[in-house]
Amino acid sequence: LQAPIAVIYRGLKVNPDFQAIMAARFRTHFYRGGALSDDVVMKLFLDLRSEVLNAVGNMLTRVPSFWIPGRRENVEKHLFDKGFVEFMDFPEEEAPTPQMLPGIEIDLPNPNPNLIPDPLIDANDLLEYLKQEKATSPPASFVRRSWSDENWVRYDYSVNLGDLSLVSADFDLDGSVDLGCVNNDYGLISIFRNTGNGIFSQPVQTTGPLGSESLAAVDLDQDQTPDLVIASRIAFRQFLTSFKNNGDGAFTEISSIPINRTEETEINFPASMTLKDMDGDGDADVVIGHHSSIKNVLGRPPTNMVSVYENDGGGNLSHAQTIFGGSAELLSRRSIAVEDFDGDSDPDIVVSDGDVTLLSIENLGNLTFGEPVRLPTGGLQRYYSIVALDIEGDQDMDILASARANPTIDVYVNDGAGLLAPDRSFRINATLPETLLVDDFDSDSSPDFIANIFSPLFLNPKGGFDVYINDGSGGFASSETFYTASQDPLPRSLVSGDFDGGGDTDFAALDRYNGVLSVFLNQVVPQPRSADLNLDNRIDFLDLLEIEKVWGVVTSP
Repeated sequence: LQAPIAVIYRGLKVNPDFQAIMAARFRTHFYRGGALSDDVVMKLFLDLRSEVLNAVGNMLTRVPSFWIPGRRENVEKHLFDKGFVEFMDFPEEEAPTPQMLPGIEIDLPNPNPNLIPDPLIDANDLLEYLKQEKATSPPASFVRRSWSDENWVRYDYSVNLGDLSLVSADFDLDGSVDLGCVNNDYGLISIFRNTGNGIFSQPVQTTGPLGSESLAAVDLDQDQTPDLVIASRIAFRQFLTSFKNNGDGAFTEISSIPINRTEETEINFPASMTLKDMDGDGDADVVIGHHSSIKNVLGRPPTNMVSVYENDGGGNLSHAQTIFGGSAELLSRRSIAVEDFDGDSDPDIVVSDGDVTLLSIENLGNLTFGEPVRLPTGGLQRYYSIVALDIEGDQDMDILASARANPTIDVYVNDGAGLLAPDRSFRINATLPETLLVDDFDSDSSPDFIANIFSPLFLNPKGGFDVYINDGSGGFASSETFYTASQDPLPRSLVSGDFDGGGDTDFAALDRYNGVLSVFLNQVVPQPRSADLNLDNRIDFLDLLEIEKVWGVVTSP
């Protein structure tokens, strides 16, 4: 083209000053809360969706799931091809402001005016307890008890837009399970320290890599403390960064290396990440499943890939293997499972192939792997979340797979030698399940699971979870459905742990697009509580509201 504007552009695009301006403009708009960042665009879409309903076919599912993540990747690719992003820098800036909690009243019963305190209660101890509780409690703007029933209590926490990839571990080594996440826009690592009773304090923050996509916690250097690994990508520059735990909720970077990229893999971004000892040397290595929304000139997505990184025992990571197979189009952060499926003590890999089934990759030892084997199809859906569990109690690991656009969860049963095949007799009916989380939620030593519900996220103002309880023989039934606080909730990151020290399993859900962390404390199996807090043989505190529910009106003897 010889038009004046084309001639001017060809001259400008090779000018370093112009390239730096373009890179800075991209940085301003697409990161750190800019007008075109994923989280800001999603929030705007949710606010305006009722006004533009049906303006585009399948808008409510296509825009959040494909268009919002895809548009940034395509802009990045164009700038990368033209050489602009090499001039991008990211100066230090202030941290984002946490979101306000939704305006929902605490769901507690009104006290009965006829309640009379028991004279055996030590009033001085009670006043001291309340004084200390007030002094140590987080501010109401950060945490609020928002809902409860006979089985669960939910606390909501105000966090940042863009906080994602929730993890749980005892980061400060005080015996209580803490929570952690990382912010995509700002690269901040946030550790929410558990006060010991399932209530979390405001986060301790460490600067991490901008464009963080996936966070995992494990002891990397064998010092008995959980460390962190982050997979990040920004403008086609992808990194794997490891952090050492300082013991107080803060972390120090160990190493940061580029994620392996070739002509075949440059548009495959890190999505799913899990940490396992892949080479049997006693330390955790890294396995990454990749995805992309960019298609080639023929309109096809890139080839899927799984990459494996070796840990040297001190947290320094190096690339070991890349395994190709299937399609990488828009796989989720839950699309890979790493367990010993064939019983040879080496963790194997099962990953969604991006199409309608799964790929099984056998670990041959010494960080070598067999060719991906396509498993028999369980249906005509692209799996969004896959998790491993022993569904039959026969000591080998099976697979649950959900597609979020299909009202069933497929079960792939292991024959004991690592061959996984869908078994329709175990298929589980569900309400459009998206993310799956496996744990023992009713304390009967059988694995249960939670599925968050995809459909209401866009079709109704609800974000629900179904709890599926194992009957002990591999059958599951939904025991309860409950919800988070936001008007348009998108709680896709789930973790579990005994947060309140009650001996049962609680869980937490993180909503990056509304800035809400919801913690569900398990009351399914009631736990006895001591009323003598200072061991002076006097009752220090009674929950009079709970007594009223059980006994009715309480009077002194």
